[in-house]
Amino acid sequence: MRDLIIERFKWMDRGILFSYVFLLIFSVLAVYSASSYVALNDYGNPGYFLLRQSVFVLIGAVAFLFAFIFPLKKLQYPRWIMWGAGITIFLLVAVYFTPPVLGARRWFNLKIITIQPAEFAKLFVVWYLAYSFSLRQVRLQKDFIQAILQPGILVALIALLMLFEPDTGTVFVIGVTAVFMAAASGASLKYAIRIVAVGVISFLSIFLIVSLFGDKLSPLLGYRYERFVGFFNPFKYADDAGHQLVNSYYALRRGGLFGVGIGKSVQKTGYLPFPYTDFILPIIGEEIGFIGLSLVLGIIFSLVSRIFLIAARTGRNFDSLLCIGIGSMLMVQIMVNAFGVTGFLPITGITFPFLSYGGSSLIVVSLATGLAANASANLAKDRQMRKNNKKGASNDGSLLH
Repeated sequence: MRDLIIERFKWMDRGILFSYVFLLIFSVLAVYSASSYVALNDYGNPGYFLLRQSVFVLIGAVAFLFAFIFPLKKLQYPRWIMWGAGITIFLLVAVYFTPPVLGARRWFNLKIITIQPAEFAKLFVVWYLAYSFSLRQVRLQKDFIQAILQPGILVALIALLMLFEPDTGTVFVIGVTAVFMAAASGASLKYAIRIVAVGVISFLSIFLIVSLFGDKLSPLLGYRYERFVGFFNPFKYADDAGHQLVNSYYALRRGGLFGVGIGKSVQKTGYLPFPYTDFILPIIGEEIGFIGLSLVLGIIFSLVSRIFLIAARTGRNFDSLLCIGIGSMLMVQIMVNAFGVTGFLPITGITFPFLSYGGSSLIVVSLATGLAANASANLAKDRQMRKNNKKGASNDGSLLH
């Protein structure tokens, strides 16, 4: 095992590794700073969440290593796909029978760690679609609708189970990720444009319908309507539906260019709910300012860009689609959270990848990043083999002459 890891690390993508390690270390610091006030008041220990996040980081690092050395060919075995689908659906059904937390049934509380099946379901959808689309390259070009019908049914079932929790934000992330993967899967340009157009029109239609008929639909929409109300006019409802967004604005405004200093946030002291999970980004902005926050976001975007670059360069269909799915999943989740806390989208409850507190989220993004690094290692190894073969062929030719 030790030799396998050492051999595999020869092909490690240094850019991915640096970004990942930096984000893990920074997440511990950010979570501690954002959670210390709540932890002191609720648990009598300002380092309560620091210790737990440190454990999550260690588990995440092991998950990254496992995904990095795991043979990607095995992820293309139908038996593994069937097991993955069965476990995913079982967990999404079972979680519905757990006690509700804040009106939702999304978590298995195992005392030591809380497991959120929807987080793992996101990664399974990426894995499943990469597998399914890689086998349907020709069919996707000839009969796109028929080719996506079977995988679309399973993804729709998973999304439906999530809606019952309810977890609309994760459903949105899965839906957009699936659209990106379908558009990049080998479909003709005509179908790719249509897919994106349908997604954009559907997205804008939801906003239009809620803005015009939201009060009549509020019994159906439930808590989702309150989030739209807070989004459309946060300051009018600053004591209710707009409370989180208004205090997020205050945090970012107070941070200015250079921030007030790490640990010196005011908004985390009872003003901004969930400062270490959904709203960790405004707290980071308040403490290290726009410039510091931009540097952190720059590292995250460089990681995501690197994953997309691997997808474009690799000659393996499955690896390429897997990286497209992972990059899309991370990018959509980043934008949904960032746009939510800055008022460009309604708040969804989606955490910020790598930085927010949470075991399931950190383990899943670690697995996803490890798989992307794995695909990058395959790419580097393939390139070296082609280079060696070309050199060998050149030497053989020179001997003949």
